Amino acid sequence: MTYRYEIRMIFKFLKSSQVTQDGIARICVYVCRLLEFSEQEYGRENIEEVQGEMMRSISISISKEELFGQLLTKIESLNCEGDEEDKETRLIDYIDEKFLSIDSMEQVAEEFGYNYAYLSRLFKKKSGMSMNKYITKKKIEFAKTLIQDKPDMRLSEISDLCGYEGSRYFSRVFKRKRE
Repeated sequence: MTYRYEIRMIFKFLKSSQVTQDGIARICVYVCRLLEFSEQEYGRENIEEVQGEMMRSISISISKEELFGQLLTKIESLNCEGDEEDKETRLIDYIDEKFLSIDSMEQVAEEFGYNYAYLSRLFKKKSGMSMNKYITKKKIEFAKTLIQDKPDMRLSEISDLCGYEGSRYFSRVFKRKRE
């Protein structure tokens, strides 16, 4: 049984409730105990490392929001065999399919139910570049295809189709990426 989902739900509930930072710390002690039940799935060393990092986060976090972000990142760092590769592949496939409609990286993180920082590291590990650069690259490739296939299409139409609000900005991005 995978406990990451349940722990993530606990943290999301706590974030939306009026629990204090001290209350969060006490609940984290129980979450650390819960992780011990998943020793076979994640490995003892991995669990001990995440537990230690969670306790460090509790002691150094300045705000409740910062604490939640760090705790979610720690939970996401737990990996099952093959689980990491599957997430990476799903992430790349999602961005390849939706690159024209993605408004922000936070939107992608929310779609996957992960912390933005964790998802960014995961993406960069798989693709070798940041999500923003990857999406820009995909948009420029799409624009090149449009220019070749529809030479009579106006630049403003192409920039709109590629998700850019202004053709001037699109032109600068296009020229920069072409070089």
